[in-house]
Amino acid sequence: MTLKIVNNDLTKEVHLVSIDGSNIEVKNVETGNAVTIANMEKQFPGFKNIIENATDVAGLVGSLQSTNDQFIWAHVSGKL
Repeated sequence: MTLKIVNNDLTKEVHLVSIDGSNIEVKNVETGNAVTIANMEKQFPGFKNIIENATDVAGLVGSLQSTNDQFIWAHVSGKL
């Protein structure tokens, strides 16, 4: 599954999150560099736990959205 994070005013794509089973990869959209889970946890508290415990896409996106109101989460493709 792929999720995208954009800033709250929709002017900038920030991160691309790929989830494949228990494997979570995050990339900075501007640089293409990997972003650590620890850094994601700082910006989005509970990030890893939310993903690991998700049972459906809508619930996952909603839960991640609630962690930081400065960003908007969007489902791009795939399923849990």
